[in-house]
Amino acid sequence: MYEELISYVKQFSDLDDDYILRMVKGVPIMTFKKGHILQSQGNSIEKCFFVLKGIVKQFTLKEDGKEVISNFYTEGDFIGIFSQQNNIISEYSLQCMEDTRVLIADNNSDVKAYDDFPELIEIIPKMLEMRIAEMQERLSMFIGSSPEKRFKIIMETRPNLIERVPQNQLSNYLGITPESFSRIKKRIYNNLRSSK
Repeated sequence: MYEELISYVKQFSDLDDDYILRMVKGVPIMTFKKGHILQSQGNSIEKCFFVLKGIVKQFTLKEDGKEVISNFYTEGDFIGIFSQQNNIISEYSLQCMEDTRVLIADNNSDVKAYDDFPELIEIIPKMLEMRIAEMQERLSMFIGSSPEKRFKIIMETRPNLIERVPQNQLSNYLGITPESFSRIKKRIYNNLRSSK
């Protein structure tokens, strides 16, 4: 159950598996049903999540009630902000798109974790740097790209989203209408079939 998390932590440290397992063993793992809200827009951010199984959607509700999807997190993805500052207000909501199992870290318990495992002082900033770099890369891939190019990027970098996320949600994420999404998807798949 902890294998994915151990793999994830090893990207930032040369600690052995047993030590990493001791670090994460006390962190709660919970399963949530499809539709469950992990974090609500406008509430303070108190927890970080590591997705063990399932999909979590990150979205913002605009003043007109329109939902704007900014990300999907799947197995092996880290979600959240490690912070010792209280009252950081979330600008987005997190919702389970499938029955989802996550490891949950409480931001308020960081100080004790640092005392018990001082290596976290080096590991967590590296995790944050990688997360910021991933977000910047994802944003730069989308800015200025045509809808067709954005779809191809998803096909190449995150193909499981096409299979697991409803078309209307994926089209929202790509910034296009469901009808445009259908046309683009059909055209790309037809081109792939004809090129074989």
